[in-house]
Amino acid sequence: MYMALNDFDLGYVMGLMVGEGSFSGDKEQPALQLRLKDDDPEPLKRLSRILGGSIYGPYQHSERRYYVWMLRGAALWKATELFNTYLPSSRKRQQFYQWWLKYAKKLPPLPPELQAQALEESQ
Repeated sequence: MYMALNDFDLGYVMGLMVGEGSFSGDKEQPALQLRLKDDDPEPLKRLSRILGGSIYGPYQHSERRYYVWMLRGAALWKATELFNTYLPSSRKRQQFYQWWLKYAKKLPPLPPELQAQALEESQ
């Protein structure tokens, strides 16, 4: 069962993910990532309080300065059900399904009724 969030926090998380989020990972583990400019780290702090995860930075590349929030491991495992249930229909949802299929062995199993949908939407 996914984590229970109040309506505001649920909308906040989904809005940040649709607008700025990235379903990523490396060869070993999947991750959820969000990057924001260093002059406004508060959304990342709130996201960390809601879902867990870690904030890294600030980083600087050329003129860009930013923080990165990353969610991995058990907290990510819990969050996948939340995103599967509430992530709105969008390009980001397609990316979520592609990511889930790519890391299928490292994430909770996709509910059987959604396997065909995930394959279809990831194309």
